[in-house]
Amino acid sequence: DHLCGNQLGNAVYISHNDGSVTRYGHLNSVLVEKDEKVVQGEVIGTMGNTGNSTGPHLDFQVKVNGEVVDPTNYVSAGDPRKVCSGSGSVVSGDDYKQTICLTLKNSGYSDKAIAGIMGNLQQESGFDPSIVNGTAHGIAQWKDSRFVNLMSVYGSAWKDINNQLKFLLNELNSNDFAEAEEYLRENHSVVNQAKHFCENFEKTDVCEEVRETYAENLYSYVQNGCK
Repeated sequence: DHLCGNQLGNAVYISHNDGSVTRYGHLNSVLVEKDEKVVQGEVIGTMGNTGNSTGPHLDFQVKVNGEVVDPTNYVSAGDPRKVCSGSGSVVSGDDYKQTICLTLKNSGYSDKAIAGIMGNLQQESGFDPSIVNGTAHGIAQWKDSRFVNLMSVYGSAWKDINNQLKFLLNELNSNDFAEAEEYLRENHSVVNQAKHFCENFEKTDVCEEVRETYAENLYSYVQNGCK
């Protein structure tokens, strides 16, 4: 949809496939029509000074599940035009990687534990929250009852990286994964953290050594503050 004449001036609202909505306000001109389908990279308008504005700029907002979220998770000064995920959100793998790393740091895990977790997530999904492989979904490739639980909490917003991280942390704090959580809080090597997380959280039949290799390679990245 596009609106004219309100406080945002000329504005465009885009409804994405995952249920999220992005808003672009104070546009000088609008180059799309109501109900028109758009794709990543398409020009939808030009930046302006319309509405209640003190100078030319873009008012950019992201809503997920009706709630305003931090738009910096979707754009970057260093990469203003990112890869478009299957969900319709404009995001990049590098940003997902950093979001995961910083969230785990904020949750108090050691650098070795974080590298172990991330080595598994890299193997499972390449850090892409929108990826679907058969019945497996998201960064941890949840399936069966675990994916049903994810859907029951977040509905169509299950693809949001922040929602998946909240769900992952809630699982770790549940009785079902107490052993995995306890081990993560202990002082173990990066390789052992990666192996134990695979066996006790991912619960996959095949814990490939590449998970441990990924974890070892990610360790310096985690130590460097997720940079």
